[in-house]
Amino acid sequence: MFKHLDKKIVKEIIFFTVFAAFLVAALIAIRERYVRPRAEAGKPHLSFGFVKEGDNLAVTVRVNPNGTQFAAFDIFFDYDQAKLQLIDGGNGWVERLFTSDLPLVTDKNGNVLRVGGTKTNENFSGTQNIDLFKVKFKLLATSGSVSFNWNSAKIKVSDKQVTLSQGTDNTYTITQAGGDAKIYFKAEKETPYHKNENLNLSLYLDTNNSSAKSLQFIFSYDPNILTFQVLGGSSLANDNIVFPSTLAGDGFDTSMNVRTIDETSHKVTVGLRADSPVKKNNIQLATVKFKIKNGITVPATLTFSPDADTIVYDGTGNDIIGSKPALNIGIEQDSPVNSPTPTTTTSPQATATPTVTTTPRPTNSPTPTITGTPVPTRTPTPTPIPSVTPTPSATPIPTPPSGRDNYTINIGDKDSLTINITGGEEKVPYIKFGVTLFGVENTPDIKVKLRVGDMVVKLTPAPNGGSDICNNPGWGEKLYSGIQMRADSSGVYRPIPESVFIYSGKEYHVSSDGWVPLIDISGGSTYSFAVKGPKHRNVLMTSTATLSTTDPKPASQNFDWSGNPLEPGDLPDSGNQDCVANTHDMSLIINRIRSTDGVDLGIADVDYNDIINAADISKVDHTLSTKPDDD
Repeated sequence: MFKHLDKKIVKEIIFFTVFAAFLVAALIAIRERYVRPRAEAGKPHLSFGFVKEGDNLAVTVRVNPNGTQFAAFDIFFDYDQAKLQLIDGGNGWVERLFTSDLPLVTDKNGNVLRVGGTKTNENFSGTQNIDLFKVKFKLLATSGSVSFNWNSAKIKVSDKQVTLSQGTDNTYTITQAGGDAKIYFKAEKETPYHKNENLNLSLYLDTNNSSAKSLQFIFSYDPNILTFQVLGGSSLANDNIVFPSTLAGDGFDTSMNVRTIDETSHKVTVGLRADSPVKKNNIQLATVKFKIKNGITVPATLTFSPDADTIVYDGTGNDIIGSKPALNIGIEQDSPVNSPTPTTTTSPQATATPTVTTTPRPTNSPTPTITGTPVPTRTPTPTPIPSVTPTPSATPIPTPPSGRDNYTINIGDKDSLTINITGGEEKVPYIKFGVTLFGVENTPDIKVKLRVGDMVVKLTPAPNGGSDICNNPGWGEKLYSGIQMRADSSGVYRPIPESVFIYSGKEYHVSSDGWVPLIDISGGSTYSFAVKGPKHRNVLMTSTATLSTTDPKPASQNFDWSGNPLEPGDLPDSGNQDCVANTHDMSLIINRIRSTDGVDLGIADVDYNDIINAADISKVDHTLSTKPDDD
């Protein structure tokens, strides 16, 4: 009997241990933005997630596999056409949120939508919500609620169709945003600016009793009129977008920010978030350090307007912006400049003693022919002084000094200047290169770092025990930062022609045909090349390259590194990468799970699908489990 009782106790201990472990896992999963309804045991569970984006409603369909594994789904649901209008964008009306080599199957029949999909690389599995797809609607109703009704939903488990458990979390209550918040600009002065003057443009927020939880402030600038005050530093954005010391006191977390300057689209982005809702006016968010160019045509007018994607969220998915006024700034001359009055020289007049009587003034005398250096029109400097009679003679032309007919002035010897131009631009090797990103769904423009090492020099001991560091070249290395890249239709990124990059604190340009000049590299050695993406580990591409300067752009220096994709892992925490891919980077994703906030996406959306989810975690986990960081 006691033995039997012991076994029972042991079983209970095992059960409660397992249950406790499951409970811990469940508590961790609750960190997601939306509270997950309880799934029917052993059956996958479907649910909706809602995010209001201005006048639009983004609807995400999710599935919790609930311990099963499946690779395909087929879902039908309907919506209220009186309250919602389906937004059919240029890429269709549905956006896939998981990785697959196969497209979604979609269909519309009245108010019924059908979406089917297959995951080709692995099964859907686990016990957490997985985002399947997103559909956007325009809200036609301004109050009340909208509901989405499951029409039919099936998945395939072990080649058998299984009907999904469908929850009641299918209704969205239309909440009116505060609508009173104001986001705007301020210049440091109201008077006009001038050429070559610094223009410190501050960004402000008034919540006007609404609650602000996060924001992204985006606006364009005119590159023909404006440049930035700090050029050639390690980060154009960090050097020229400054957060005020008052920001933390106003409730925003300055350690969680996004600062970007896109020199291709000429846009500035500032992103911030708060731990608790902020209700306050006259909040200075940031100051952007512009400088007015010197060679512009004045007068001119600068106009700054918040972009359409400028959003202030209230923490529940609502945009609370009520007004986004523009700011006009005038640019004038440094001082009034009058049009020069043409000077008509009738005859040289001597103002020195003796005094010249100016009445009557000669009116018809021809202008003397001037050769050599022009004669001053008021006080002649050559000696001797012309003889001037107190009373003008009938002929108004003064008597020229002896030996200087027509006032020809001898200026003496004229030395010539010879400038020898030898060779033009210094010969440096150029390279082209193509790279890809691991596991991305979209391919926006990015910036990369290119690290070039002289393998011969690197074999010698570094002075003072020098070592490679994150944002600076190591021993025997050159570091080219901020190289702007654009992907082609096959997803291969290459340098953008005529774009700017930074080397040794100075700006240089990619050639018009996309070749990158390797400044301060003479060729004639063996070189290594490594590339680092904006959210990626440093990847060594080759260590056996040779470079030529005789032919600076040979075909042998057009490198295809697309087969060695840049893997995500070193995320830009507070705008900076620490050159280590580790669990800290994983935590940056977990803390933003389910977020579609622009600030969060700039940090942790490694697959560029505009939402942070389990797919981002899996891709960084793949990096951590397979390869160390090369930095």
